[in-house]
Amino acid sequence: MAVVTGGSRGIGAGIVERLAADGWNVGVAATTEDRAAEMAEQLAATHGVTTVPLGIAVEDWASVEAGFDKVEAELGPISLVVNNAGVAGVAPTLEMAVEDFSELIDINVKGVFHGSKAGAARMVASGTKGSIVQIGSVTAVNGFPSRVGYCSSKAAVHMMTKVLGLDLAPHGIRVNCVAPGYIGTPMIEGLIEEGKLPVEPLRDRIPMGDLGSPADIAAAVVWLASSESRYMTGESIFVDGGWTAYGHV
Repeated sequence: MAVVTGGSRGIGAGIVERLAADGWNVGVAATTEDRAAEMAEQLAATHGVTTVPLGIAVEDWASVEAGFDKVEAELGPISLVVNNAGVAGVAPTLEMAVEDFSELIDINVKGVFHGSKAGAARMVASGTKGSIVQIGSVTAVNGFPSRVGYCSSKAAVHMMTKVLGLDLAPHGIRVNCVAPGYIGTPMIEGLIEEGKLPVEPLRDRIPMGDLGSPADIAAAVVWLASSESRYMTGESIFVDGGWTAYGHV
């Protein structure tokens, strides 16, 4: 059974769709249970799996604990956690509110730690040798102007992956990270349509010539959840069309 945070839209929706198609029962988490319910119901109807909608504020440990308790009670032992929930923030450093920086850290860093700790504790208690997958970013290793909070938070997720991988390996729990580049989510496509994100220069910067899709990220997640990646932990996989590899000016 899998739990996916931020599972109601964008990359998270692509991940829960693929997991359900592969036969996973899924706890679909969003900021409110109502937001998660539509996706959970769709998965159950389309793929015949059992789903549970969860309202989880990932930055709140009590909320995470309650959500994980609920899904485990209804679906059984957790064997996969995908910490996908996150927020973005764009502002020049000198103009960025301290409160906005704190929100990025609370959701993008503490939220990943909370999901990892809650999932790992339940895997250990049930004797499950499971997998935890974090959703990182190319911004973890590349500096992006006006994204000091976002870049810092994603860099923390990548390092957290390494340490969690070491700490949880004795329990048979693997922890890895998938780092997307520019992915054609509804949010990104909306920015392109509004003219706020120039798509041609963006495509020119990507060696493979186009944006990725949520399905590309989901494919990496399900591989990391499978026995085919059994000897891999503490690592980050970049699914970015060559963005990170490209250093030519």
